[in-house]
Amino acid sequence: MMKEFTIKELLPVEGLITKIWSMFDILKREGISLVDYHILLLLLSSYKDGLFNKDLFNENESLKDRLVRCWEDSENELAAKYKEILIEYLPIVKQLSEDGIKQILRALLKLNLAILNEHFADIFDAVLYRITQSQGRFGGEFIQPVELTRFIFGLAELQPNSKVYNPFAGLASFGVYLDQGQDYFGQELNHKVWALGALRIMAYQRPGTSRYVCDDAITHWPATSEKFDLIVANPPYGMRLGSQYREIEPEFHTIEQFLLEKGVHSLSENGKLIAIMSEGMLFRGSHDERLRTFLVEQDLIDSIISLP
Repeated sequence: MMKEFTIKELLPVEGLITKIWSMFDILKREGISLVDYHILLLLLSSYKDGLFNKDLFNENESLKDRLVRCWEDSENELAAKYKEILIEYLPIVKQLSEDGIKQILRALLKLNLAILNEHFADIFDAVLYRITQSQGRFGGEFIQPVELTRFIFGLAELQPNSKVYNPFAGLASFGVYLDQGQDYFGQELNHKVWALGALRIMAYQRPGTSRYVCDDAITHWPATSEKFDLIVANPPYGMRLGSQYREIEPEFHTIEQFLLEKGVHSLSENGKLIAIMSEGMLFRGSHDERLRTFLVEQDLIDSIISLP
């Protein structure tokens, strides 16, 4: 969970976040689209993890080329985790001019590295939420509000060694707030969303106890022999399964139906499934009605909570 800061801690952290936010003026001058501002989170994470330092400026060649080599050729043990993420971000780096990348890197190198390391997860999320707000997506369609994540984990009552499965994982909001002893497996199909979520997992130092992969949960749902103590998901509301899934899962018509029917068969003996869905699931007929009847008759429903 996001920690509560003391006043003594808050001032330098807020000051650092303000300096990071000022770097977005450089991206704006460079003509970088607002939807690509997450490139700064990649650069911030790379600097914190030691993939580059002031020595980057000591050679007479393209600064962008040297920066890319830092990612691709670094012997830093975390460098391998960046390589698949880079597929999404390298085109944005290439849009920057030499002067633009120089300004951003010089600004990054002026940040207090001790404060950055100590509070990185909170700083990462503060910048991420602010970018999302500036993009007009603060309603939750892109990043899940932290209050909702906290509320759901309060309902879950997880034990220290619990196994958690998170299909349709988005930005891994359920993964980053787990305790270190808990096992997390998340799947996110959209590569751009996955790349940002992977950076977020790394920011929370979850790589060693987490699997967060770019994959389709519908075609690669875990084997029936694998059971979970919690299955938790916030799938796209009302999304109908297209023709590409008809041969694989012909009996399922919506993503909610797929999640509920698959989920109840993947739970451990005392496991829980918590899903955020549109209220239409409570009232629609046909397949949804038959599913509701099955859940009620099998006594599988613990709670239905209506959120504003």
